[in-house]
Amino acid sequence: MIEGTILHSDMNSFYASVEMMLDPSLRKKAVAVCGSADDRHGIVLAKSDLAKKSGVKTGMVNWEARKLCPELVIVPPQYDEYLKFSRLAHEIYDRYTDLVEPFGMDECWLDVHGSKIYGSGMEIAEKIRQSVKEELGLTVSIGVSFNKIFAKLGSDMKKPDAITQITRDNFRQKVWPLAASELLYVRCSTARTLSKYGIHTTGVQISIRGNDFITTQYQCKLPIKTQLPSEIAKTGFRLFQERYHWTTKVRAVTIRAIDLAPAKEPEQLTMFIDHARREKRVRMEDAVEEIRRRFGPKSITCASLLGDLKIPSDGREKVRMPGMITNSGEDRKGEVYDYEWYKETSACTSI
Repeated sequence: MIEGTILHSDMNSFYASVEMMLDPSLRKKAVAVCGSADDRHGIVLAKSDLAKKSGVKTGMVNWEARKLCPELVIVPPQYDEYLKFSRLAHEIYDRYTDLVEPFGMDECWLDVHGSKIYGSGMEIAEKIRQSVKEELGLTVSIGVSFNKIFAKLGSDMKKPDAITQITRDNFRQKVWPLAASELLYVRCSTARTLSKYGIHTTGVQISIRGNDFITTQYQCKLPIKTQLPSEIAKTGFRLFQERYHWTTKVRAVTIRAIDLAPAKEPEQLTMFIDHARREKRVRMEDAVEEIRRRFGPKSITCASLLGDLKIPSDGREKVRMPGMITNSGEDRKGEVYDYEWYKETSACTSI
């Protein structure tokens, strides 16, 4: 595939931006779109940049948002308007390709490898950015890359109203310094299952499925047995970084715990890990699991999950893969792939 032919377009603060476009008096105010105006039960669905700078986050309860930003203006959602502007944005995308894959109401992947008549991937991205701004009064951030995963990552790197390109030449410089949680996740239920049965893992295995539908597996032993999802995620990401050489584009990545062992089985400690710090982390995870056991699996969650309501609280989501989606939304091969995500923000011992 030609370099830089997958785009990911993300409409910035979509709900809030539409509200400010419809009501210009809101443009210089901190705005939050909330499902209910009730301070106790309503939550923030979207927020403007001014609200974001005050610390308001998606998923935050209204009273918490008002506490952080007393001047916050709360407006109810207008889904009909959001759908209308989403359709208008799709009409702009359709000018350049019919390979458009929606990801929620405000995001899309575009495969433009057959659209050379309109320019390079970067040139098409710039035309889309300008058209959305001039015709709809909204802004987009666009990632340009040689695969779907990096295109999505690129659109998140610069906001608002920006374009980021991740190429085969620069992806190591742009992606490798990021935290493992930015790219590869382990779903929360993996850790809960290990904890429930008193099992730790002593190894990690990743499976990488290429665009040729060939699956390659890599695995490694852990220096110490664990059930901590952050340690499993970091090890999986390190495996991906060290062993996969991009001989073909990636369609799917999965990670699993292997070589399971009873949690109470004796083991030899290593000198290369801060065991006191790690023990605090283990106790915190145990406390979290006890809260979930008593009050339900959704009673407490990773704070980073509150940043994107499209990621369900149990961490699972069905995602259609790139280059196969026509304008009608049908997958040419009729295949749906499971992506399992886990977001973990706090630091842990590097392994």
